[in-house]
Amino acid sequence: MMSWAINVRSFKFLCIVVLCSVNASVLADREAFDYKKRKHNWPKEVVKIESRPGDSFTYCLQYDDDRDNKISLNKIGSLSDITYWVSPKIRKFITGTSPKCPNSKNNSLNSMLLSISIPSDSQPNTYAGVIRAKIKSHAITKAIKIHIKIDSGYLPETDLRIGTTFRKHVPGPNTPGAWPTWVEGPKNSIIMAFDYFGKIYIANSRNQGKSWTVVSVVHLNGRNIYGWASTFLSRISENSLLLRLSDEINSYWVRSYDNGHNWIQEPVLIASSLYASPAPIRIMTDNRWAATFYEQTTEGFYPYLFWSYDQGMSWLEQIRFPMPIDGNTGLTESDVIEIRPGSYVAAIRADEGIEGADDGFYLTWSEDAINWSSPVSMGDKGRMPHFYKLDNLLALSYRIYDPALGMQHGAIRFSRDGIKWSTPIVIEHAVNNSPFIVQTNGKIIALSTLYPDRNRIVRTDITKMLEKLR
Repeated sequence: MMSWAINVRSFKFLCIVVLCSVNASVLADREAFDYKKRKHNWPKEVVKIESRPGDSFTYCLQYDDDRDNKISLNKIGSLSDITYWVSPKIRKFITGTSPKCPNSKNNSLNSMLLSISIPSDSQPNTYAGVIRAKIKSHAITKAIKIHIKIDSGYLPETDLRIGTTFRKHVPGPNTPGAWPTWVEGPKNSIIMAFDYFGKIYIANSRNQGKSWTVVSVVHLNGRNIYGWASTFLSRISENSLLLRLSDEINSYWVRSYDNGHNWIQEPVLIASSLYASPAPIRIMTDNRWAATFYEQTTEGFYPYLFWSYDQGMSWLEQIRFPMPIDGNTGLTESDVIEIRPGSYVAAIRADEGIEGADDGFYLTWSEDAINWSSPVSMGDKGRMPHFYKLDNLLALSYRIYDPALGMQHGAIRFSRDGIKWSTPIVIEHAVNNSPFIVQTNGKIIALSTLYPDRNRIVRTDITKMLEKLR
């Protein structure tokens, strides 16, 4: 009897050859549609799409391996046979899909075009989902992760990190928006207000200004004027804030009783036909409110101090600061602070370039807030002055002009009595606004925006510097 000796290794090889031959045509067809069998460049990371309510646009996901453009679909279908599955959370925003982006090659699986439409009533949020593509019953792609982030109108980034953009760039003739302003908030927080395209946003920080969260929009009873000239915050009490608003010719105020989450919508007029100084409304110990302005005449520029005796409802006391000793007729921006009850100091900028109006920076004093001394030059080129009380010290922050570099730096002077002042201490170079000083959680923080990139915030901790002065 004949016996068989089987070489197991050869038998296994034979079986593999036979099986592969039987299925060769199947595998060849599968290569035409099954992207799981090949390395490809569909984005592995999350695809992030930013949008706003009312937006409609297309978004192309590109598969950039040209070798796969040679794959024929003739045996399994055509581009028209491709279908897509979109997860429910993002389905309402993706109104159309197509396998062909503009300029993509014909008869290829190298792109996916999404038609996106954001309903006008969409709430600000990030909506996460996936998209899968297939031909007939055959998968083309794995799940592609999509995040659609919706901002409310021109709402800025929810997380406004220091050194990053806090106003989203929108094409326009010029980047609009007033200087931001900061005050102390409850529980060691900081509150910020700023304008963007005529809308005023309120943001809050609970980590000493390192990041920010938008908490409200000040609607002003529908008066979303394109581009306020300035927005400045004042604190009246533990929960109450004032927001001073100015366009080119009018100045108003509105009030919040819950630290900026809600605002009385009808603004109260302070003055018209005057330029508002970029300074907040000041609240004195006798409950008078003070606001500063300046006017332009054929003779020059003149600064004014307005007083209200009924919490801002009327501003009948209107005082023009006197001429300085050196005769400068270009005085403009000013701010005032109460040194002690009944005693005041004001700082005034001058640089308007009219004949006889040289760059300057002046101080003036009063013992009744009505009669003021002739302004005295500080020998400096200061702009956008702001006063602060820091325990036993007074601080005057401003932009100090550097003619050599043609830019302005953030500077602070200190005083114990409001009369004798330190030399300026520059804390930040190339700023767009003077430093705003806030005290939070035992720290003293100065906040500014940079120049020329005024969409970037810079934060400076000046706590240790002040310890040497006290």
